[in-house]
Amino acid sequence: MKFAVALSILGISSMSFADAGISMSYRSTPVIIEKNWLNTSNWPAEPAYYEGITTQRSLNMVTINLYFDDSLKAHDKKEDKGSRWPRALRVSKGAGYICGINFNYAAEDGLVEYYSWDAYIGKRIFLLPHIAHFYFKIGPTWARYHYDFIDRDLFTETRIGVFYSLGLQVVVVKGIKIFAETEFRGYSPAPMNDSFNLEDSQMDFVNTLPPFSKNYKDTKFTKEWARDLITQGVRFGLKFNF
Repeated sequence: MKFAVALSILGISSMSFADAGISMSYRSTPVIIEKNWLNTSNWPAEPAYYEGITTQRSLNMVTINLYFDDSLKAHDKKEDKGSRWPRALRVSKGAGYICGINFNYAAEDGLVEYYSWDAYIGKRIFLLPHIAHFYFKIGPTWARYHYDFIDRDLFTETRIGVFYSLGLQVVVVKGIKIFAETEFRGYSPAPMNDSFNLEDSQMDFVNTLPPFSKNYKDTKFTKEWARDLITQGVRFGLKFNF
């Protein structure tokens, strides 16, 4: 109840004085999936046994975001007028502090179903005032994994972690923005107590700056590189102001 009240107050103040709204986005998310299962195809003639595969896939992730940008505002202090820092980078300026909540969903048929909730805070920096902004976000994340789409309760994990992202947004028309961001996401190695992963399957996110190789000097800027920029980890979406 207290959370709902706080969220309502934040939403009303953001809609009145700041930049609040909802966004929808898509990300082709590179992951490594270790899938195990009990093979009973020849049972009882032969004993059942565990077998598995490890595969790298790209999950189609959809994200719905409720954002409250510029919720904290301030004014330049007189003593900051002669600051050597650009006005957009001064903490006293206030404009550009952001916060919000994400809901993420992704699935790969027969391998894994993933959904998570994120809460974040961050900062926007003006590139072109009222037109283009660079921003970063960081915060905790809670995730649920299902490794079987039928008996979910027998093959599930809950993990907590941290994510951060860097992005660029541009105003298309008043109240509508397009944005692109790259994201880094990590979860605890051990699942929480409410997990029951019978076959010990696992999924990990591939956190490299897409589409650069881990040894960045080996990156070649070709047509394939441009294609991978879209298909390997960059999130694209639309923002709509309230």
